[in-house]
Amino acid sequence: WVLLSCAALACGAPLVEPPPAPGPAAPPLASSSAAPVPPASAPPDPPRPEQRLVKAGARASFEHVLVSPDERWLVAPVDLPPAGPALLVHDLQTPAAPPRVVALGMTGAPMRFVSSARVLVHDVAAKAVLSVALDGSEPLRFGCITRPVPSPDGKALATVDPEGRVVLLSAETLAVEWRPDARPVGERDDVALSFPTPSHVAITRANGVTLLDRAAKRVVADVVLPSATEVRAVVSRGGKYVALVHAEDALVLRTVLVSVEDGKRTEWTQKAQSIPQVAFGGDAVLVSSAVPEEVT
Repeated sequence: WVLLSCAALACGAPLVEPPPAPGPAAPPLASSSAAPVPPASAPPDPPRPEQRLVKAGARASFEHVLVSPDERWLVAPVDLPPAGPALLVHDLQTPAAPPRVVALGMTGAPMRFVSSARVLVHDVAAKAVLSVALDGSEPLRFGCITRPVPSPDGKALATVDPEGRVVLLSAETLAVEWRPDARPVGERDDVALSFPTPSHVAITRANGVTLLDRAAKRVVADVVLPSATEVRAVVSRGGKYVALVHAEDALVLRTVLVSVEDGKRTEWTQKAQSIPQVAFGGDAVLVSSAVPEEVT
């Protein structure tokens, strides 16, 4: 990898050739008493970009290379036979120093830095997530069956534990912050976790959606349509409303809007031939069918 630190070029300023050396100054007029003006000096050359060449020395995955928030550490997963999967850690402040090798004991890709000296690594095959310290100390581990989803502030993770229950973890220590009293989701492919707001977690299934309040640690909405086989569910950006659209029969769609604050439901139907897309536009629910002119 080559890292470039271009202080003078970062703002996009063009390179300027120094002007030609000035010719001899014209002699002053005989009637003038002013001193001759010295020739202007040429401007200094712009600073050259600083280049650092970092060689891995092993088979590395360039797709998952990470740089720490303070721009000190460069991390990449490597395969070091016979030790196996590891993280190669380069100190960018001392590029001449040999890289540090942190053994993983599992095949995983680094997801992100959760602090200036810890990296989150997820392994689908091992069904686990690791919080790996760059100093080589024992990594922290938590078993999970879905890829952890980070909160917008980066401080929490939402995932599903081996028992099939949604759990919220500290991103840095992997300590359990909250195991909501919500219905287990198991290893179903139709389940998705998301953070519609920094303090809300949405569990979307094929037949409904559950909204959790991370700050208050409570379930604020659990909308399920048992008879539905396919549901499109979304949560408003502010976490105040949940909207679901499902097929009532072959030609009728039903839209359900639920207020998170008081649980009030508003429902309406429309004709359509397929499950449409549903989204929030401010405080409006937009439901579009397969026919372009039929947008509610």
